[in-house]
Amino acid sequence: MPITAPLSFLQANINHCACAQDLLLQSMAQWSINIAVVAEPYSVWPRKDWVADLNGSVAIISSAAAGTPTLEGVRGGQGCVAARLREFVVVGVYFSPNRSLAELHNSLAELRAVVVGSYPLPVLVLGDFNAKDLAWGSRHTDVRGRMVEDWALETGLVVLNRGSVPTCVRMRGESVVDISFASPALSPRAIDWRVMEGVETYSDHRYIRFDVSTQPSSAPVQQAPSGPRWALKQLDRELLLEASIVQAWVSSPDRPADVNDEAAWFQEAMSEICDVAMPRVQPGSARRQVYWWSRPDGLLGKAWVLASEALGPRLEGLLSACLERGQFPLRWKTGKLVLIRKPGRPADSPSAYRPVVLLDEVGKLFERVIANRLAEHLAGTGPDLAEHQFGFRKRWSTVDAIMCPAILHFCSSSELSFKIDITQNKINVTINVPYAYLQYLIYTRR
Repeated sequence: MPITAPLSFLQANINHCACAQDLLLQSMAQWSINIAVVAEPYSVWPRKDWVADLNGSVAIISSAAAGTPTLEGVRGGQGCVAARLREFVVVGVYFSPNRSLAELHNSLAELRAVVVGSYPLPVLVLGDFNAKDLAWGSRHTDVRGRMVEDWALETGLVVLNRGSVPTCVRMRGESVVDISFASPALSPRAIDWRVMEGVETYSDHRYIRFDVSTQPSSAPVQQAPSGPRWALKQLDRELLLEASIVQAWVSSPDRPADVNDEAAWFQEAMSEICDVAMPRVQPGSARRQVYWWSRPDGLLGKAWVLASEALGPRLEGLLSACLERGQFPLRWKTGKLVLIRKPGRPADSPSAYRPVVLLDEVGKLFERVIANRLAEHLAGTGPDLAEHQFGFRKRWSTVDAIMCPAILHFCSSSELSFKIDITQNKINVTINVPYAYLQYLIYTRR
């Protein structure tokens, strides 16, 4: 079977500039670009190889380069347009910064309908969202960025942006507002995503280029490395305890001057302790690919438990300082996202994956301290949780919720249905309660 060359993509915003549009078309020919997604075009040509949204704010252009597929199944909305390219769909987006948050919410809902309506085909979503978020390289996250990030998570898309090179450069500042998203099944086929620095565009936005392989990858999806890993089965407990004692010799005040610096010290010290007690797992070793249940820093819970005998007092000082100052170390907020494949569902469907974010063990320990103190305060000082609050409470379970007298009194047995699913040593109980009962709860608690 012949191997087809990858499709070359160009993503741009040309600010309704005629010169910028001419330069864009010239660049497409020079670089043999197959598909361009252009926000704020100067004009939309009435041709089959040009498609645009309803108000002409974003366009998809198919070039005459060899191997370029035709644009089919075109659908457009306000600020978005979609077209099918053989076995996947490309969606172009432009959301003006002048849109209110309510308008952005509606636009994202419309865009979600376009993306979901394209399934089961994989999808590329490219455009200028005018939203800032750390997830795609911005220096901070704003309200619009959080809305777009939530939309991407709900829609099941993966960010293709790499690094933090600004995509928009103006006299008043730089930003990353041009974003590339892809379906999980398509993202491994996106190759060499980059912002074109030093290339003239006649616009305050830089070009973005990447290729998409036309052949689905037969190799298993690799998890991006997020930190070191140690071979726990080769742990030497005595060496770990001795290394912990050595680290504890370093003098420290009762409260650290800076909680972020102290958290960094703990990560470095624990890494050195683990290096002494067990070998590291070599990256790239040939073995079956799985989702590694390691934290961003790679430090194991068992190592923390053993080392706490010597380092416990210093760790207590760090946690106490965090509570007293109302601070949470930044490195403990860093998570590792893994997508767990659900059996029996199409790989291109967002519902085929269950997202799980893994956090560092010491950060989770601090969260547990806070949660326990909140629960003790609510139970002892008050106001306590509601009588029929069963989740996140000690000595309350699903069985208590099922046997709740209010539910049993209000509903007859024929109105209640239970579904018990036992999979992978877990019991999931689903209770279907009539909508009338939910209304009863709402009105009686006003």
